[in-house]
Amino acid sequence: MQQKLRAVLRASGSILRQQQQLCENIASTDVLHSVYSRKCSVAGASIAGHLRHSLDHYSILLNSVTTALSTPGSKALIYYDGRKRNVDMEKNVLVGVDAFRECYSLLQEVDTQEAYSIQVIPVFQIGQSDETSQLASSLDRELWFCAHHAIHHNAMIMMISNLVKNESERKLLLETIPEGFGLAPATKSSLEETN
Repeated sequence: MQQKLRAVLRASGSILRQQQQLCENIASTDVLHSVYSRKCSVAGASIAGHLRHSLDHYSILLNSVTTALSTPGSKALIYYDGRKRNVDMEKNVLVGVDAFRECYSLLQEVDTQEAYSIQVIPVFQIGQSDETSQLASSLDRELWFCAHHAIHHNAMIMMISNLVKNESERKLLLETIPEGFGLAPATKSSLEETN
């Protein structure tokens, strides 16, 4: 197996586990269930919405790749714009826990040599028309896109958490967030160098 794919699979697994851990931590405290789905007026979205959005990208990619793996010679067409919105995960944190477990399982399924050879083609909607554009890519490149995208949304979750108005909810929420949540590897390294 290609070393770079392995590294990106590990990074993706770590990010998915962090997000799952956050959901599990929130689920363990009745007080935070409403905070999970409460829309932040500054960010315009909830913690649940950001988690669902980043999970959608991983799920779309991994489902497309596993489908392509089951049909020899096929390509994995990745329609990131086909995300679902306002799903149960945004209302119920336990649904989120299960969704992250399922996605992590899919990630393990693509940890094969065959997956690395799959032709991966992201398809994006251009503007507001139905016109789309296909891009040549690779599994490791798309996994890193999903990882980078998830880190960005995790950082948004950190911002939302710090903006919770109720002090006791804010404090409890911040205590549930895994260490390093929302920090890109380069940011983490830079912070370690300056300390």
